[in-house]
Amino acid sequence: MGFRKKDDNYFTLAPGQKKDIEVTVTVPGTLQDKLFTHTAVLYVSQMNPVDDVDSKGANIKVSIRSGIKIFHKLPAGKNKKLEIQNLAYGKPKQTLDLTFDNLGDVWADGKISTDLVNTQNGKKTTLENIVFYTMPGNKREVSIPLPSGLEKGKYTASVIIDYGDRDNLELGELNFTYDY
Repeated sequence: MGFRKKDDNYFTLAPGQKKDIEVTVTVPGTLQDKLFTHTAVLYVSQMNPVDDVDSKGANIKVSIRSGIKIFHKLPAGKNKKLEIQNLAYGKPKQTLDLTFDNLGDVWADGKISTDLVNTQNGKKTTLENIVFYTMPGNKREVSIPLPSGLEKGKYTASVIIDYGDRDNLELGELNFTYDY
């Protein structure tokens, strides 16, 4: 992918001021791969004037450089598919360790929701959602921290991966004993 700059290379913002920047993505006529999705990074640098001129005659100092990831999808890329490969209790770290793959041909993002049910007393604990992003072919490993103060007992963990496909969710269940 290529980028074409429009207007000036530099501009000044006052504190709290915002500015929209237009970015045009030019996709090559012939792609070197058969992927439906591609990414690029647009770097933005914050430069601050300085009083002293350096040995090259410049009177600016780059203080922050940020990368903005840009995603591009061809119209043919439509298949979102995530699949859980493993869900395990990480006893030493007090986590639920989730592994899933993006088997689709486009990126997928969403949230991971987790509920714990104590099978001895029926008490349900809902954990904070975890936001994720993944590209086609990625294998993701996510550690879901168990809450401090969790009561000892036998639990069933239900993990749902919601990635915006209204017809599909990924669900994993795990039985484990928490004895800390």
